[in-house]
Amino acid sequence: MKIVDFDFDPDLLRRFLEFPHLHYGSDPNWLLDPDEARLLAPARSPSPTARWRNFLAVGSDGEQIHGRLSAIATTHLLDENGRPFGQIGFFECVDDQQTAGALVETALDWLRTNAPEVQTVLGPVNFDTWHAYRLRVSGFDQPTFAREPYNPPYYPALLERLGFAPVAFYVTKTITEPASLSAAWEQHHTQTVAQGFTFRPLNP
Repeated sequence: MKIVDFDFDPDLLRRFLEFPHLHYGSDPNWLLDPDEARLLAPARSPSPTARWRNFLAVGSDGEQIHGRLSAIATTHLLDENGRPFGQIGFFECVDDQQTAGALVETALDWLRTNAPEVQTVLGPVNFDTWHAYRLRVSGFDQPTFAREPYNPPYYPALLERLGFAPVAFYVTKTITEPASLSAAWEQHHTQTVAQGFTFRPLNP
């Protein structure tokens, strides 16, 4: 296995974008991220100051892809000291710690060299939280709501063994009856209705 890195090589980018289709196969809970091709196209990043490098874990035959990852540095996502966060994004990988480790370490080396001001690396984040980010940690038997994360159950452990730790938690709920809303949400519903908004059931 070797790591291949590139910026905008058309063939390598095609293989990078095709890997999730092969990785998830017929899994009905995986949804294609429609933003990926656009975000990684030349001169189409969400930030004009973003820099990134893409990495593919390729088998010894040079053909089979075992994982992918992008190292990203931007100037619009800053920590409390005004330093930019580094990011690892577009992470997909087979269930193999060595492969995941090689991808992540190569990405971190790129950030150390090309964005030495970075002290903290977040992931997975695809440039910002307006695009795909986070990992699913439960509910893998549930359908994926549009724009919500989906990944194999082993991803969190792969990254935690490489030194990553959760910094925030989110909950996604399907509400089938308004009466099941908790009292904590009632005041927000009342305020929103008072502002002229209406609610209706979602047809997924």
